Amino acid sequence: MEPEFADLIPLFVGEVRGRLERLAELAGRAKEDAGAAAEARRELHTLKGAGRMLRLVPFAELCHAAEGILQGTRRDAAALLTRVTDALAAMVDTVALGGDPEADPALLAALAGGPPAAASAPATTPTPAPPHAPTVAPASGEVRIEAARVEALAEGATRLRILARGSGRIVTRLHELTRLADASLREAQPQQALAALAAALRGVEAEADATQTRLQRAAEQQQEALLALQVQPLQGLLIALARHARELARTLGREVEVELSGGETRLDRRITRDLEEALVHIVRNAVDHGIETPEARAA
Repeated sequence: MEPEFADLIPLFVGEVRGRLERLAELAGRAKEDAGAAAEARRELHTLKGAGRMLRLVPFAELCHAAEGILQGTRRDAAALLTRVTDALAAMVDTVALGGDPEADPALLAALAGGPPAAASAPATTPTPAPPHAPTVAPASGEVRIEAARVEALAEGATRLRILARGSGRIVTRLHELTRLADASLREAQPQQALAALAAALRGVEAEADATQTRLQRAAEQQQEALLALQVQPLQGLLIALARHARELARTLGREVEVELSGGETRLDRRITRDLEEALVHIVRNAVDHGIETPEARAA
C-alpha cells in the first residue's frame, strides 16, 4: 500500500466490507434473479472504482473480471461470484493489516473462461487444516451504524438542546420573580404584589412541570437509541463464517454448499464477539470431520 493512501485505508476498509456483505447476499440470488445480478454488477463497479482510487490493481482487476461474467449467460456465474466475494474479502483483510493484496491467477483464469488451474483441483488426500482458524471478522475499533440510527440520534440531540433552552428560560423567569419579590417587600401595598407574584410562580411551575416531562421522555428515547447501537445484525458474522467454511473446504479438498438464514436477527455486539470463536470451531469441525471427500463418497 502506497504511504500517501494510509489515511484512506480505514475509510476504504469500512466501506468495502459493507459492500462485500451485500455482494455476498446477492451472489446467492444472482443465478435466478436478474435484478440481483444487475445490482451485483453495480456493486462490483463501485468496488472497482474504490480499488482504483487507492491503486489496488489486483483488487480492481478482479472486480472488472467479475463484472464480465454477470453480463453474459454463464451457468457458473453465481458460484464464481461467491469465489470472487471471498477473494475480495481476503484482499481487504490484507489491506487492513497494511499489506498489498495479490492477484489470484486461478480465479482470474476461471473468470476468463479458461481451464481451472491444477492447484484448484480437489486433493485426493485431505491436507491438514491450519492449526488456528482465521478470524472471521478482523478486530477493529470501528463500528458500522445504519444511517437511520445516526439520524435518530441527531434528532434526539436536537430535542434535548431545545429542551435545555426551555429550562434556561425557566431559570431566567425565576430570577425575574426573585427581583419582583424583593421589590414587593419595599412597596406600600405588599399584599397585591405578593398575589401577583404567586400567580406568576404558578405559571412558572406549570411550565417547569411540562418541560421536565418532555425532557424525561427525550432522555429515555435517547437512551434507547444509544442502547440500540449495541446490537447488530448477524448477517455480517454469518457471511464471514460462510467464507471461512468455503476456504477451509478448498484447503481440505471438500465440497460444501453454504446456505444462510436469520441474518436479520440482531444481537448485542459483545455477545456476538463472544460467540465468534465457538461458531468458527463448529464450522471447522463440520467441514473437517463431518464431510466426506468426493472420493470417499464415490467409493
